Amino acid sequence: MIELAPALTTLDSRSTRLDRIFLRIAKICATLPMSIALAALTLYYLFTWKLMIRVSLFMTLIGIFAVIIGLCFTLVWCIRQRIAAKRLGEPARLRVGYLLTFLLLANFIVAFFCAHVGCKLADDGPNAPPKPTSNLTSNSNTNSSHIHLAEILQT
Repeated sequence: MIELAPALTTLDSRSTRLDRIFLRIAKICATLPMSIALAALTLYYLFTWKLMIRVSLFMTLIGIFAVIIGLCFTLVWCIRQRIAAKRLGEPARLRVGYLLTFLLLANFIVAFFCAHVGCKLADDGPNAPPKPTSNLTSNSNTNSSHIHLAEILQT
């Protein structure tokens, strides 16, 4: 009897090399936006450069595109791993794909954190004294609260 579809026992080197390239691109897309956002936030905290606000906003857009590209490469890598495992007759090892997807999605959490902390730093400044709390029932703070209200209305 003639065997029409022989089972593959190995994969060609071009396929495994392409899989490594896909995985490497996905790893770069997962780690680069997160580390750049944290570095920009740290630089703004240390030196209060106003340029870092613009750089952070620009890097947020680039980070969104990088995460989308990384998710696409991770999905392609997972599909190729599943196909290769099916050809070889062994279970697919997708743990790396799941962890990489989690790391890519964690970029959004880090971006929201950096945006929140960055907005607070831009409003208050890193070395600003704490804002006084106004107590309207106290007679001693009444004059200061009126002055504060007048300052707010003038601006």
